[in-house]
Amino acid sequence: MKITAFFKNSLTVTLTLAIAIYCATALFANPLDDAKKKGIVTEKPDGYLEWKGKEGEIIARDINRKRAEAYESISKKTGVPKSRVAREAAAEARRR
Repeated sequence: MKITAFFKNSLTVTLTLAIAIYCATALFANPLDDAKKKGIVTEKPDGYLEWKGKEGEIIARDINRKRAEAYESISKKTGVPKSRVAREAAAEARRR
């Protein structure tokens, strides 16, 4: 019985995390896609953006701030460490 409960809880956390990450990354899609196409921002494996030039910095700092808030919120809701949430978001972004 305990093992079944563990897997149910684990599945719930995983699904919640995946949905939240998908929604969080979708929020930043349009300006981010444009900046990526221009080559002024790139995704880092830690879930945040790296930038080139002033325009890239403005976009990346704003999105990184919003991502940090989203990762923190997801972390609090799921109990998953913020750094793991961020890495999972980065992996999801690479798959897109």
